[in-house]
Amino acid sequence: MAEVLGVVASGISVASLAIQILEKINRVINFCKSIKDAPTDICRILLELQLLSNIVSGIQRVFEKRSLPETSGAMIKNTLDLVKHDISKLSDLSSDLERKLNSEKKLTRTWARVQTVLSEKKIAVLRDHLDRAKETLQLLQCWNILDDVRALVSLSSQTPKGTGYPWETGQVEEYVKIDDGLEKPFNLPIDLCSTPQIFIDILTRKYESKQLPGLPQIRRGHFAALDWNDMAYISSDNWDLVVKECRCIKLAFVMGTWHGLPAGKCMRCFKPRGPNTAGRRYTKCSSCGLELLRVEPDAFPFEATEISGGFSPDQYRDYRLASKKKTSQVDPGSISQPATTPVSKRSMFYDNPPIDFVCKRLIVKWEQIVKYVHRYLYCRCVI
Repeated sequence: MAEVLGVVASGISVASLAIQILEKINRVINFCKSIKDAPTDICRILLELQLLSNIVSGIQRVFEKRSLPETSGAMIKNTLDLVKHDISKLSDLSSDLERKLNSEKKLTRTWARVQTVLSEKKIAVLRDHLDRAKETLQLLQCWNILDDVRALVSLSSQTPKGTGYPWETGQVEEYVKIDDGLEKPFNLPIDLCSTPQIFIDILTRKYESKQLPGLPQIRRGHFAALDWNDMAYISSDNWDLVVKECRCIKLAFVMGTWHGLPAGKCMRCFKPRGPNTAGRRYTKCSSCGLELLRVEPDAFPFEATEISGGFSPDQYRDYRLASKKKTSQVDPGSISQPATTPVSKRSMFYDNPPIDFVCKRLIVKWEQIVKYVHRYLYCRCVI
């Protein structure tokens, strides 16, 4: 607390010193303004004094409400002390001249009268004190520029947090790392992950703005949040215990199916799956990279969207080929010319693919067709 008070006090002392300098400058300005038909030298001194007054006034306003580190405050204060010393000499000289001219008791004085007490030598002294004050302020400006450059160099040498904002550096302390399996992992402030509903709202905004697949699942909350080691589900019961600063969360989309999945093969590309990943019953495809977890129907208390794949090995292959053609073959005239052919459902499917074609982690609720139909009819009071 004492350090904070010292930092604030240094800013106030700099502002107070600037006010004292302003008072002395204004005294000299008033004296120069009282001279009628003043020569070019005096008019130039008056103009430079007014500019100097504006600069010092700006310093006073800046540091009036600004805290300063101890080293910076001492440097600025010492510089302004030198400026005050030169301006005091200037003010004392003008006060001495004013006393000698007070016999006329006039607000304005002719230059002929002022010449009797203000010689060329004294004008040179006025100029000398003013030049010294200006040079000292220039040194202060150079020091401020070097200090800013030093801060920029220090900032560029630090490690970015990786939060998406290059000016945030250092350690990621108040952020939670999120891996949704669609893009690179990103960081969210802990405030935006404080509750499951807030977390879902933030993800919904992201998926809407970027038009990412999986938006229906995100809106309904049809996904599972897991810790970074895939060892535990994160629910509303343990949310506050697991979702903390510097923690990592993985997302797996939850979908359902009534037909059997290909045994020993990936449900997406129909190529042989790899061994189980450590920690859970996930199986990872070495070809398309899909991590799949099969669960019982009662594992999640909601009706999940049916998967689009798993029927034929041609589905995912056609999607991949269509995606490659779309990115490699771009018609320059198609941007300016409106499309005349109607968009087919097949092209819409490839432009906005289902989440199970693009996600990295998928949890599938498998339920036999007999039980599925029985439950469907039972819920509608048919049987």
